[in-house]
Amino acid sequence: MSRIPLPTPETMSPAQLQVYEKIVSGPRKRLVGPLRAALHNPELADRWQQLGALLRFGTSLSPRLNELAILVTARRWNSQIEWHIHGEAALKAGLPQQVLDAIREGHTPEFDDADDALVYAFSRQLQSHGDVDAALYARAVERFEPVGVVELTAVVGYYTMVSMTLNVHAIPMPDDIAPPLEVPMAEGRAQLSALPAAAIEAAAQATSAIPPSVPSQARTNAPAPTQTQASYIPETVETPRMPQAPKQALPANACDTHCHVFGPYDQFPLHHRASYASPDAPVTRYRTMLRTIGAARGVLVQPAPYGTNASAILDALAADPRALRGIAVATPDIDDAALRRLRDAGVMGLRFVEARDPAGNLFAGSVGFEHVDALAPRLRALGMHAQLWSPCDAYLQHLPRLAQLGIPIVLDHMASLVPSRGRDDPARALVRKLLADGRVWVKLTTCRVPHDDNDPNGVRALHDELLAANEDQVLWGSDWPFVRMGARAPDVGTLIDTAHAWLGTDARRRKVWTDNPARLYGFDN
Repeated sequence: MSRIPLPTPETMSPAQLQVYEKIVSGPRKRLVGPLRAALHNPELADRWQQLGALLRFGTSLSPRLNELAILVTARRWNSQIEWHIHGEAALKAGLPQQVLDAIREGHTPEFDDADDALVYAFSRQLQSHGDVDAALYARAVERFEPVGVVELTAVVGYYTMVSMTLNVHAIPMPDDIAPPLEVPMAEGRAQLSALPAAAIEAAAQATSAIPPSVPSQARTNAPAPTQTQASYIPETVETPRMPQAPKQALPANACDTHCHVFGPYDQFPLHHRASYASPDAPVTRYRTMLRTIGAARGVLVQPAPYGTNASAILDALAADPRALRGIAVATPDIDDAALRRLRDAGVMGLRFVEARDPAGNLFAGSVGFEHVDALAPRLRALGMHAQLWSPCDAYLQHLPRLAQLGIPIVLDHMASLVPSRGRDDPARALVRKLLADGRVWVKLTTCRVPHDDNDPNGVRALHDELLAANEDQVLWGSDWPFVRMGARAPDVGTLIDTAHAWLGTDARRRKVWTDNPARLYGFDN
């Protein structure tokens, strides 16, 4: 049932009837869709139908490519009428049925035609981000020339307006046809649909618009979730604590080497139920955090609820490829091309976790230490490293072996050492020796280290001990947005001021915040 009255020839004014006759005598042949609403203002409807006719029938793009861009837009906005009309038109124009089915069902389409793949990727990025990355844009201009890219952008924009109009006024389906799209809902309201990435987006790496030393700006190079991989949007989210600016300035090109991004969940739903409140921590909020603390660089670590799907991290890396790097998650069955795409997009390592629940199971979405060995030769060939997180006692079993694999080994959260166990704790002694020998790196992430109220210098003593063992292979990370910490979440600015005091000298601060991460993560100072 429409929210507004819809003019019919019997109820139209002379001005409306004049526009109506122009519409039905043109290529559309009938009054359908948003023009039924626009006709309330005959001048608007007349100009609307002229622009629509030009963009649908008069561009330099083929009908097949135009219809594909319209379908991407219709699915993003869940426009039932547009999908019905343009799905049929796309099939007539030669677009394969399996491509339509994949877009409708929310899967990654497999394209046999390079132009189809390019138009899909361009339209997807524009709908998902309001922009298109430089590499993909350059590729589109090279293929379709500037006029084609201008027209393609206009098609996506025009049919966004069309879809919004159909949705907000509840324009009914023609001929009482059943709606063809499933619409995601949250809190009783329709939501926009997520659009998974296409493989063509990785190919944009080849453009000369990106300097060779800079990772590709491809938005999402990792494989999208398979059809059997569940995903969900959290019903509630937690706003992370945002920092105050630190009192002490960070050195130039300083890097926070341990943070996470989550969401936006309509674009990047989780793939495993989180054991903590899901943070509202998209890349925009993360970059605001970095600017506030004065950090020029950052490293994003894949959180377990995303499993092996790196779309959220890769999207974030593409926002600032010179300043951001990533740590993803993968199993040994990842193929060489997919691993290379991760590396080219700015992913410098893979994370492995040996933390288990009370039943002895790995946290959902984690990949255990037993898989490091199989992936090590491939990581070594690509200049990537392994990042590890586990309770400190697990390192006693695994580290002697993993440190022999010939790849950098990075230990999260000060190796999860427990200060109250003292300097002679076997796990602490092992980490200290391997660090001194240059076999491991350690992140000085103090907020996750247990504090002993009876020994206020416990964490500081551990911090200084690791620093003294090898100040060339320690890093600093905040762990923002501090999952599982709730009201105990610290202020990153305060963490920086504490680290500034503990590091003691400007030379050491420059080493830990700038030089060491530049060397490990491939930043150019």
